[in-house]
Amino acid sequence: MKDRKLTDDPTYYKRKKREWYLKNKEKVSAQSKAWREANPERAKANITRWKNENPDRVRIHSKRKGQKQTLKKYNLTNEQYEEMFRAQNGLCAICGRAWEKRRLAVDHNHKTGKVRGLLCGSCNIRLGYIEMVKRMRLNLRPFLRYLEKYDGPQPDELIP
Repeated sequence: MKDRKLTDDPTYYKRKKREWYLKNKEKVSAQSKAWREANPERAKANITRWKNENPDRVRIHSKRKGQKQTLKKYNLTNEQYEEMFRAQNGLCAICGRAWEKRRLAVDHNHKTGKVRGLLCGSCNIRLGYIEMVKRMRLNLRPFLRYLEKYDGPQPDELIP
């Protein structure tokens, strides 16, 4: 019989288990996949139970997944995003405000795909509307005159 090392270190066995797992990762992965394929209902039930028991972890995972997909869409690495964020001092490139609700949105040219900067959600949506109006070659003068007629005079810089 093998002599087991008894230790006072509470993390010793956890570390050993982790080392074994890392050495046998492919084997463990194949066994797990085979079990999931053989027991699809139980696997789905386990996943559902885990998600219900860990809503905070699910939310974090979903958020990270979304962020990774966004960066991948624009061929950006997380380091490049962070560099742009630092260059803009963590502020929106248009309005100059900090955006605490979420990460700043990656703004890009829809024709070329070239990344222009990072915007807060409000500016990102407004810029999208402006680009849509520009694409439609819509004349804004009638709209501005309409507003002036019913809401009073508008600032001079709005009416060309």
